[in-house]
Amino acid sequence: MKVIFFGLGSIGQRHARLLIKRGGHELFAFRTHHSDAPEPDFPIEVLHSWEEIDAVNPQVAFITNPTSLHIAAAKDCALRGMSLFIEKPLGASTEGLDELLNIVQKKKLVTYVAYCLRFNPVILYLKEMLSKEQCCHMRIEAASYLPAWRQGRDHKKSYSSNRNLGGGVIFDLSHEIDFVDFFLGPIQRIDGQCSQRGDVTVDVEDCADMQIQCAGGFATVHLSFLSHLNQRKVTLYFSQKTVVADLINNTVYTYQNNVLAQQENLAIERDELYMRQLDFFLANKDNPKMMNNVLDASALFKKICEFKEKHDAA
Repeated sequence: MKVIFFGLGSIGQRHARLLIKRGGHELFAFRTHHSDAPEPDFPIEVLHSWEEIDAVNPQVAFITNPTSLHIAAAKDCALRGMSLFIEKPLGASTEGLDELLNIVQKKKLVTYVAYCLRFNPVILYLKEMLSKEQCCHMRIEAASYLPAWRQGRDHKKSYSSNRNLGGGVIFDLSHEIDFVDFFLGPIQRIDGQCSQRGDVTVDVEDCADMQIQCAGGFATVHLSFLSHLNQRKVTLYFSQKTVVADLINNTVYTYQNNVLAQQENLAIERDELYMRQLDFFLANKDNPKMMNNVLDASALFKKICEFKEKHDAA
């Protein structure tokens, strides 16, 4: 199968490297002369124009370029009938989204929006638990210090820090919002606050506290670029127990009466996590209704954009 990558930064290179490891695919990359991404350490044919892309005629496009370019690149590929693997989030705004959705529906294209943590064994463990028991409340936290993310690179030049590149803590840490949809969805309403409170970004929010109402329950989500203590956890409050899932250490703790009653260690290597997602996508390469296709993912994405825009205007 012929696969083309739009963007060969760290995440694009990871997907490409795993495809090569899996075997059976021809890989290409569309690259401009303006990219500052490191050169890949594997062979891949580079294309520089749509004429060259059309001559190759890829079947699948991996959209792994900066967030602000996702929808435009996906539209151009969809018009050519390519299946789409779009790295999260779906875009930086809803501009062009409805046009993309119309093309996908008209051509019955196979699409997927990549939230790899849906394949994390901790998340799957919680998903299974919630299929059997209804929790009273859920709290999700993701907090870290943005300047420490990419050692040796100016964090204020990254897409995470800049509005025009699709940055901000809400888009960058949207895995946590996706968890809520995955566990309790569909999401019906998002309330709360977000703003730029520190100096780690250029012009976009660096923290957010969200209250999310779903068909299956209620959750609160805290996101931050400002924390010098890394935290990534999901806490589920049941009537008879409290479950704390630590996604940094891949461990799930169950407490009863303030005593640790059970501990599950569910470690997974990073490449294995991404390989599971890749295997899922390839196994569904002929299924336009695969989990989290763009039609499904767009409903939540529009709600996230509405929340961001409301607070940007405030």
